[in-house]
Amino acid sequence: MQDAQQDRQRLAEAEVGTMLARLQAMAGAVPAFVSECLQLWIEQMASDLTGVRVAVIQAEIAKVATCAHTVQGSCLAVGASQLHALAAQLETEALSGTLASVETKGQELAELYERVCVVLGERIPPLR
Repeated sequence: MQDAQQDRQRLAEAEVGTMLARLQAMAGAVPAFVSECLQLWIEQMASDLTGVRVAVIQAEIAKVATCAHTVQGSCLAVGASQLHALAAQLETEALSGTLASVETKGQELAELYERVCVVLGERIPPLR
């Protein structure tokens, strides 16, 4: 169990590294741009993931797919490739219509997002 937690933490740290590199490359000499983009992303993702959770609870598979697709776009914008991949998997699972796998994938996505937010908060305070 400890190894799995360490793996998830390393994944979150790698994700943040990728995100920061992408945004810093876009920002150039404007570091406030990075913080502002990440703050907006955190807020949007929280809303989008709430949409996923509600759709899963209500067993609205088509809505899960739509929300997952939206999450993919948000993740691409900031270079969150692992989160994007999970959202793509969630969309695929939703389109196949299997609720059990959708619940599991949605939980994985939410957990990685939360870990990424923690790492971001450690690297670029104050976020959230």
